[in-house]
Amino acid sequence: MTSQCSARGVSVVLLVLSIGTSSAQQKIDPMYAVNLTVYHQDRATAPPGIDNKNTGDAPGDAYFSLKDVGLAHECREDPRGFDCQNPETNSNDLVVTKLVIQVDSRFGPYGMCNVDNRTNQYQCSCSPAMPKNCSAALDQVCGEEKKRGAFCKLCVATQKRVLDYFNCSTAEENAYCTSSDAADDAAAAAAAAAFGNGFGGASASAATGLGYGHPCGIPVGKELVVDNGSVQRNPAQSSHSHDFDFWNWNLAHHVGGNWYSTTTDGKCNVTGTGDCTWRVLETVKRVEHTCQKAWVLKSIQQQAPACFNGCPDPTNTTTDCYATCFYDAVLGANSGSSDSPKGGIDANILVDAWTAPFASEDATKGGCPSIPFERYELV
Repeated sequence: MTSQCSARGVSVVLLVLSIGTSSAQQKIDPMYAVNLTVYHQDRATAPPGIDNKNTGDAPGDAYFSLKDVGLAHECREDPRGFDCQNPETNSNDLVVTKLVIQVDSRFGPYGMCNVDNRTNQYQCSCSPAMPKNCSAALDQVCGEEKKRGAFCKLCVATQKRVLDYFNCSTAEENAYCTSSDAADDAAAAAAAAAFGNGFGGASASAATGLGYGHPCGIPVGKELVVDNGSVQRNPAQSSHSHDFDFWNWNLAHHVGGNWYSTTTDGKCNVTGTGDCTWRVLETVKRVEHTCQKAWVLKSIQQQAPACFNGCPDPTNTTTDCYATCFYDAVLGANSGSSDSPKGGIDANILVDAWTAPFASEDATKGGCPSIPFERYELV
């Protein structure tokens, strides 16, 4: 049934779906059912729920959010970087939602779940094993395009950051692609233009990188943050690494946490049949990302006021200076050039600051106002 309730004068739709005892209704095997508290960062205008989306526990999603404090700096260096095009990290209407979900604890491979900007629909894909060298990385990322010269070159160009992790030289990249015909060249040029407007414009391999196109099935995917492909390789082992590669790697290993993927195929439905692996028990609270971020940044700035005050504009969070001060305060000195910076803030204190907005609405304690959202829960 559908009921209307009010929150601060704003109408909120609450969908209440009753579960009875009919054998046709999907349930998680009680022997393996566990409850998890998870978080999801996304656009306020994104489709509701966590169908075909990723979530994280508190440390995992804190990492996902805090790795982007230096995003403006990263995108100036590498505007084709994944998160520079990702609406879940760079949109102006980001919100963060806290949920309690029940899952089947027989976890499967973690799926990369992303939105197609053309359709506003989400899809998940699971990665195969990581490549062992440059040649294997080229085959895995751009193999489908190898014989379509211009498309292949587009793939290599848009996956430069991925290939850098495997120490691919310019010569290796240039030699990989074979010739193409005029039709392929024209199509690749159109794809390149579309790619500039977001994911989904280029070919699948060029647009999404390692592992795209492998179905995940119904199990809830689980992955340690430190096992994710983006931080699996120590930047100190690559001659192509940037300061933001070190920040990303150091932050993942400092904060840790888990990521989860929940596919539409695995969702428990009231009228469905067969196996299911997850359902939302409670949507606890949703806050604006700007409110949450402001509290976290304030907390970090208090740890290293001299560094931040030494920036030409201490309040401008998009500058290179601000990013350097932030990560050195969080991770320790030289966090942008060393894989073992010394000092930093205890990870538990950092995660507590990140979760404070959900604990109350008292701004003096880091609380953020709860904003209306649609609940999609089986109760």
